[in-house]
Amino acid sequence: MPRSRNAARAGSSREKPDELPGRPRDLLRLLERARPHAGWLAASLVALLGSGGLTLVFPAITGRVVDAALSQRDLAQLDAITWSLIGLFAIQAVFNYARTLILTTVGSKLLAKLRADVFARLLLQPPAFFEERRVGELLSRLGSDVTVVEGAITSDLQYALRESVFLVGGLVVIFVVHTRLSLLMLGVVPPVIAVAFLLGRRLSRISTQERDRLADASAIAEESLSQVRIVQSFVREESVLERYRARLADVVRLARTQARLTGGLNGFVTFAAFSAVVLVLWYGGRLVVEGELTAGALTSFLLYTLLLAGSIGTLGALYGSFKRTLGACRRVFELLDRVPEIADAPDAGPFPRPRGEVAFRDVTFRYPSRLEHDALHAIDLVVRPGEVVALVGRSGAGKSTLVALLTRFYDVSEGAVSIDGHDVRAVRLAELRRAIGLVPQETMLLADTVRENIRFGRPDAADAEIEAAARAARADGFIDKLSKGYDTVVGERGVKLSMGQRQRIAIARCLLKDPAILVLDEATSALDAESEKVVTEALETLMRGRTTFVIAHRLSTVLRADRVVVLDAGRIVETGTHAQLLAARGLYRTLFELQLLEVPADEFTRAPAASEKDGEKS
Repeated sequence: MPRSRNAARAGSSREKPDELPGRPRDLLRLLERARPHAGWLAASLVALLGSGGLTLVFPAITGRVVDAALSQRDLAQLDAITWSLIGLFAIQAVFNYARTLILTTVGSKLLAKLRADVFARLLLQPPAFFEERRVGELLSRLGSDVTVVEGAITSDLQYALRESVFLVGGLVVIFVVHTRLSLLMLGVVPPVIAVAFLLGRRLSRISTQERDRLADASAIAEESLSQVRIVQSFVREESVLERYRARLADVVRLARTQARLTGGLNGFVTFAAFSAVVLVLWYGGRLVVEGELTAGALTSFLLYTLLLAGSIGTLGALYGSFKRTLGACRRVFELLDRVPEIADAPDAGPFPRPRGEVAFRDVTFRYPSRLEHDALHAIDLVVRPGEVVALVGRSGAGKSTLVALLTRFYDVSEGAVSIDGHDVRAVRLAELRRAIGLVPQETMLLADTVRENIRFGRPDAADAEIEAAARAARADGFIDKLSKGYDTVVGERGVKLSMGQRQRIAIARCLLKDPAILVLDEATSALDAESEKVVTEALETLMRGRTTFVIAHRLSTVLRADRVVVLDAGRIVETGTHAQLLAARGLYRTLFELQLLEVPADEFTRAPAASEKDGEKS
């Protein structure tokens, strides 16, 4: 079941954005997602065809007006035609209203679902994915890229369909009116198509690059604002701002290049289209003089030519927009198509609440981004139900990695991790993680109320259960003193609460979840002595009757453990009780002296020296 080295490398690799041009099939996939709204889209198509058809009638009727006024001098017919035109415009206005309303509504629903689907896919990705991608970049895809796609659906698609109706219908009509004039006008179409194709390919590449640079800028802004205290404390505002400006300068440069290409394309198309109008006017005028055309017929033909010229110009501009949309679609569907490396196996079975026996059998693990290095090597460890195990070791020894394998944030490279004899890869992921509770060192709270932050542990919990969990976590005292009690909003990431208060909220949340297995990742290391005492009491309540892994540096936590496991360079080098490991004088004793107490352990056992006694007397 472990993934191979090559598979892991493939899963962690990231293609460069510039190597991934927009793909037309992405746009087709986007349209396929509109299938549930097919009925409404059909209605909007009927409205569009009705509006477009009435527009195509206008030049013909205008020609009749000219003939009635100039040739026939029939005022009654002139009045009748004028009123019929006003009636047609009224009907067309209704069609336009219906078309715009339907397409905008359907487009908004379609894009809302697309955003939700992309966000859902991101939530399924393992931590390794977020180690390679910056959150700001991903938010840019959810925001600006989907907005580009939304514009294509709610506006560009409408214009493209409308102009296509004008183009096809107008071509049919002008060939009926006069074939030679039509061929003269259409002489400009082949060069327009060729130029649009060549410039469109460059537009697609540049648009993708622009979106990527904008995503980089968003990532810099997001990480800087989320760590604003660090930025300000090191007085790095100017440095961060320069990085942000540099990315924006790239965006401006690419936007300028894109504008030059788009402007060149639009200018050429407009020039070609209206040059065709001039040629039609010149040649058509000759035909009127020679008696082959009436003034009304030439007027109709000119209006159709203007309509076609406008359609060709608009479609040329939309082609550039279409290429930009393809780039945005590619970036969105790249996320939507990404299959998470950590997922349920096809035959994954149910996972009833475990007793809590955890076994690591010959476990070796390599991070996908560092396949040449074993983060853990040949780990063998069995933890009994209800046992409290402290994981101790230098920074980077593998403590957090070990418990990350238990929750399947990563999968083992070799060996197996099991709970009550069930390989964690063979059970449903959601049920596995429901059985495990995590209290990290730095608790991240939602920008919501205290009540909702605790309820995060179990969404269906009643208010009474939430308050009971808060009491058990020793959090009710400070919650009652807040301005609105349990309904107080804690701010972004819980900024309105102290570290100790946030930890007690996290413990209450975990108590409400009621897991069988508990992971405490240095849960008290950042607290002062007073806060640590209160949080430790809450943790004792939480740990009661649960298999617990404690990643710890504090002596108080280690002393409460049933067993201490010492890791070094990804291997278990010692295991035993606190007293046994102190007596063994190995790595644990060294860590105990250097990291926990910062004085030799012998200082607590040996008698004072004579010189020290003399010093006391004197």
